[in-house]
Amino acid sequence: MISYHDRDMAIATGYGVEKVITDSIAKTIIKQTIVPRFKDNLYFEGATIGLDSIISK
Repeated sequence: MISYHDRDMAIATGYGVEKVITDSIAKTIIKQTIVPRFKDNLYFEGATIGLDSIISK
């Protein structure tokens, strides 16, 4: 979930996936992959690379 105006972001995992994408991994993907690109106004790139990071887990 990305809420542009609230400046809030979260990766919500479904049942069964939380063993692979833990809260710690989700936080790392957000902080190291998505946020830096969003700060540079590269929203599509940030979302795409963030999703690629999730899929690669």
